[in-house]
Amino acid sequence: MKMSLTRLGLWAIPAAGVLTLVPWLAMFVGVGAGSTDHQLASDQAPDEILGLLYIVGLLCLLFGVLAIYSVLSAGTARSWAALGMILGISVIALLVGVQMILAIVDPVLSDVYRSGHKDGARQAFNLLSGGSWSERMIPIFIVGGLAAVVASISLGVAIWRSGRFAKWIGAAFGGAFLLSVLASPFVTLVGAALLIVTGILIAREVQENSTNSAPTWQSASRSSS
Repeated sequence: MKMSLTRLGLWAIPAAGVLTLVPWLAMFVGVGAGSTDHQLASDQAPDEILGLLYIVGLLCLLFGVLAIYSVLSAGTARSWAALGMILGISVIALLVGVQMILAIVDPVLSDVYRSGHKDGARQAFNLLSGGSWSERMIPIFIVGGLAAVVASISLGVAIWRSGRFAKWIGAAFGGAFLLSVLASPFVTLVGAALLIVTGILIAREVQENSTNSAPTWQSASRSSS
């Protein structure tokens, strides 16, 4: 049962790559793009859907990190896996919280703009969309950034030293995690693509190993009985 849940969690990694890739691709093709006034006055439904997809993608990445720790927790790299899991979950939880705030606030600001309070809605939108973040957010960015770097290194080293996967997969997944949680257009696109590739390879490797080892376990059970 535990291994079945673990395998399912590992497939959440490529799912995270797809779900975090789609919103950024949509932005590049024009969905949610444009001037501040245009975004505030336009229909917010597409942006809401894309924002929720991104949040679900981050949650899938969280489950994937838990699954990786479950796979590596009994091996020689369990300390690295534990550190990466703890910091990785912390970073994802922080990012999900920020994205939830934006997902709620953007439609509210759009309603304020449409009701006639254009100047206030425009200023608030500019602050939330990267114009100039409040100084209260700077410590969160610093802590989150440092935790993301350490988490990506720890997860990469854990996969690298486990001996269960090709070494390049460890380096690629560590980079994929870091690029994905940075939430920056071009950077996150690369990270999402790497999540898809490395996630599929990791999930398939674990699934094949568990399938090959199943007959041995069953025969051993029969002989002991």
